[in-house]
Amino acid sequence: MTLYIGLDVHGKQTLYVAQDEAGKVTAQGKVATSAEGFCELVKGLEAPKGTKIGLETGVQAMWVSRLLSGLGTQPVVIDAREVRQKARRLNQKSDPAFGGAAPDSVPRVPRGTL
Repeated sequence: MTLYIGLDVHGKQTLYVAQDEAGKVTAQGKVATSAEGFCELVKGLEAPKGTKIGLETGVQAMWVSRLLSGLGTQPVVIDAREVRQKARRLNQKSDPAFGGAAPDSVPRVPRGTL
């Protein structure tokens, strides 16, 4: 099964959502923003080698992407400004941690773009 994972990395916790190739949410939750937390995420989701994991640019993007790469996944760091430009509603936080929309209502990344 093809799996896509999106991360919203913060200082202490990282929110994640996993989707199958049809765009159906298969898992969502949060893990600690630490090596242990990301290892737990990849192992817990049984992410196949080469699973694409999207995350925005930011202070922690470099170490997180290197760690994820070392775990056999394929991190894709996305420019945060570009994400906001392509969002349906500009200047709107879209994750529930900030009072935004639930993950099921967040616009999906079209297949093949990651």
